[in-house]
Amino acid sequence: MLDENFIYLKVSGSNVYAYGDETSLKDAEAELNTGKLYDLAVPIDEWTENGSIARIVDGNIVLGYPDDIILERQEEAIRNERYLRLRQCDKISPMRWNLMTKKEQDAWNQYRVDLLNIPQKEGFPWNGDITLVPWPIEPGEITVEKTSKEIEKEKWEKLRKLRDEKLNETDHLLMIDYPIDKETLEKVKEYRQELRDITNLDGAPWDGGGSETPWPKSPV
Repeated sequence: MLDENFIYLKVSGSNVYAYGDETSLKDAEAELNTGKLYDLAVPIDEWTENGSIARIVDGNIVLGYPDDIILERQEEAIRNERYLRLRQCDKISPMRWNLMTKKEQDAWNQYRVDLLNIPQKEGFPWNGDITLVPWPIEPGEITVEKTSKEIEKEKWEKLRKLRDEKLNETDHLLMIDYPIDKETLEKVKEYRQELRDITNLDGAPWDGGGSETPWPKSPV
């Protein structure tokens, strides 16, 4: 009885056939009539590691692809990864490119050249392992300085947001059934009015509600 952990190879002429069970082998022998059940037994793990490929070289069974095919596939793996990285360069829109400084544009141009030169580097194709490739470092994200108008707009947005949050914190104090004395209630109303008026004060929006903003003090 054959071992199910092996692949059995059978040679017929210049071809090598692989079988995984005795029944298939017997059927093949009946058809091919080579005189023996199989020519070589290969552990399944070894068979898989060699790409499930077998060929005849000088009359012997050899596992795996020829060296030139292996090299071609390794090179293809590295070039495919390089292509993906080059595509990232191509995705830079004209508008984004125009927002870059001359230094940033030069960095991206050099990055692209370095990618194109990968096949000329020593060690290529690094057994087809992309983690072994000395890839050039992609230039950092482009930092576009905000205009003073944009900065001012952000400060106003932050100030109003914080103002609204402070108003919400005291909404419950105005409920009819909330236990609060008349004097404190009046102070709460004054406080809330000061919050509403803060955007009208000179100097607004200051730092957008930060430490420089003259927030009124809550009475509760």
